[in-house]
Amino acid sequence: MCCCRENVLKNLDDKAFDKPICEALLNQKFFNGIGNYLRAEILYRLKIPPFEKARTVLEALKEQEQERRKKNSALTLSKKLKLMRENPDLLELCHTVPTEVIAVEKKLFEPDHADNYAAFKNWLQCYLVPGMSTLRDRSGRTVWFQGDPGPMAPKGQTPRKKRTQLKKDPEALTPKVRSSVAVVPAGSGGCVLSPCLAQPAPKVTVMLLTGVTQHLLVQAHFCC
Repeated sequence: MCCCRENVLKNLDDKAFDKPICEALLNQKFFNGIGNYLRAEILYRLKIPPFEKARTVLEALKEQEQERRKKNSALTLSKKLKLMRENPDLLELCHTVPTEVIAVEKKLFEPDHADNYAAFKNWLQCYLVPGMSTLRDRSGRTVWFQGDPGPMAPKGQTPRKKRTQLKKDPEALTPKVRSSVAVVPAGSGGCVLSPCLAQPAPKVTVMLLTGVTQHLLVQAHFCC
C-alpha cells in the first residue's frame, strides 16, 4: 500500500489534482490503499488543510524536494534517510502511516488479543477523535481535520466538532464479516493469504478481521 512518488510528481497536470487534497488522496490511481481514516491522519500530521487544492500542495512538495536534494547532496545515504524519517512529507506519510497501522494491529494474530480496537483507538490522532472538526467532501464522505478546512471547503456547510467520547466507527472498525475472510493455513505462522491466493488445505483457521485490518491486508496484497 503506497503511492508511487514519481507517478504523482510527474502527473501534476492530471485533472485529479484539481480537487481538494482530501479528495485526491482517495484516488487509487495515485494513492493506492489510502482510505478515509488514513487521509485524515496524514493531513493532520502535516497540518495541511483538507480542502486545499491538491496541485498546490504537491507542487510545493516538489519544490521542497528539489531544494532538499541540493542541500543534502553531500550527505551520506544513511544521513539522508535519517532526515527523511525525521521530516516526512505527504508522499512519504502515504507509505509510513499505513505501515504504522499494520504494526499496531499485529496483535490481531495472537490468540489472546482478538480485540485490537483499543490499540487502534490509541493510535488515532485525528479520525473520530473528540475535538476534531468534520465536513463532508463532494462524495459525501466525512473528512476529519483540525483548524482551517481550506479554500475549497464545501459551501453551505459548517464544520462540526466532535464532542462525545470516541466510539467505534460502524463502517470501518466493528468486527463483522465483509465480502471475504482471511484464511490462515495451519502452520503458516499467522501469515494471511489473499482470498484469491488461498488454497484448500486439510486444516485451516478462519480469522474474521476488523474492517480496517481487512482493508489494509487486501489492499497491500500480503503474502508469506
